[in-house]
Amino acid sequence: MKTSRRFLVSIFIAALATMYVVSCGGGENPEEPDVKPPELVSVSPADGAKNISIGTNILATFSEPMNITTFSATSFKVTPAIVGTFSTAGNTVTFEPDNDLPYITDYSIELSTDLKDAAGNKLDTAFSWTFTTEPNTNTGKTWERFDMTGNTVLMNGVVSNGSVVVAVGDSGRIYYSSAAHLDDATSWTRFAITDEIHNLNDVAWSGSYFVAVGDAGVVWISATGTSFWMEATGNTNRNLNAVAWYTDQFIAVGDSSAIITSPDGVTSWSVKETAGLDTLYNLLDIGVMANPRDFVIIGKYADSGTIFYRGPIMPVAITSLNVTILKGDNFFTNVVRSMDLNQWVAVGNNTGGDGVSKWSPDGFTWVGEQNFSSNPVNDIAWSRNLFATVGNGGEIWTSEDALSWTDRSSANGITYNLRAITWTGSQLIVVGEDGVVLVSPAGAGTT
Repeated sequence: MKTSRRFLVSIFIAALATMYVVSCGGGENPEEPDVKPPELVSVSPADGAKNISIGTNILATFSEPMNITTFSATSFKVTPAIVGTFSTAGNTVTFEPDNDLPYITDYSIELSTDLKDAAGNKLDTAFSWTFTTEPNTNTGKTWERFDMTGNTVLMNGVVSNGSVVVAVGDSGRIYYSSAAHLDDATSWTRFAITDEIHNLNDVAWSGSYFVAVGDAGVVWISATGTSFWMEATGNTNRNLNAVAWYTDQFIAVGDSSAIITSPDGVTSWSVKETAGLDTLYNLLDIGVMANPRDFVIIGKYADSGTIFYRGPIMPVAITSLNVTILKGDNFFTNVVRSMDLNQWVAVGNNTGGDGVSKWSPDGFTWVGEQNFSSNPVNDIAWSRNLFATVGNGGEIWTSEDALSWTDRSSANGITYNLRAITWTGSQLIVVGEDGVVLVSPAGAGTT
């Protein structure tokens, strides 16, 4: 049968149409390239979270799968730095630390725009968040004793810069420990200075220098704490009882209303006039906070009351407008600031020799007085979740609010007089009579 011309033409046109469709990629629209930047959907731990397990991983979930090769210590920055491994599952990237995180540590995480999705698009907006790990519940409860070998004098002050612990005491004693763990007596080393006559009463760290102060206005400084202690000129012959680093300067206080300051401890110390404080004031301690700039100086007034001076900055002269005098049977000798609880706490003793505490929300008004110890209390520290005090007869007490105190003395099993306590960031360290050293929690490191 003869095929009609019209039918052949129809077949030819259909063939041309098919060829055109194939050459254009088919009957559907071609896939659009991915140019949309990824978005951050959620993070874990949550921003601002507290009491996070030290075994936690850090997670970030995005709007689409990410290129894991773009995640690094700089694009996914954790501060303080942590060694760990990145992995991805679906839209979530997990950072798993190699070891447990330190207790009660503030962490910040910064995500940069160098992070990319699977198509190579960068994260549109940088993001950061923070969290805080849980406290060690054994802090202040379990104690280990690691004395300074061969030391028989009273140690009066102790401080840590996070990796080195420095303690100072009578007869110019300076001891240091640079061990990661204070796990034996040999971890303490004495640095012999030329002055073995004057007692050293306190020591502080600025971020650059250790400064120790003592009787007759002596000042000693060291950049490392482990070597080259140099004597500085304090420009006073009064006994200096305490020193602290306050934002941008060292402040040392002492007998007869002595107050001296230095921007670094190395250059000249300047003497502050104390117009509102007569020479009957013996200034015993100074507590500081960095933000807002604030400090409290505590002292004894003529054996008949306690003096508190509070100021937002260190002025050229101190006036009586900044002074609070508490007269009575209680004498407060040491003060600390809890940023977490937003309160000041002072400790000391009454005329009967019992330990007492008092707290203040602002450094001006002092309330909440508590008698809690049968011996004088000599120092106090804040460990981010509790206050800890030390005193005569080996007494150690702890409190979460400075109102209810728990006796921890039986945990250390000693009767030496304990003079000073500091928080290193992971441990409470106590020093006292005959070079005794106590550490809590037991087995924790100083770094």
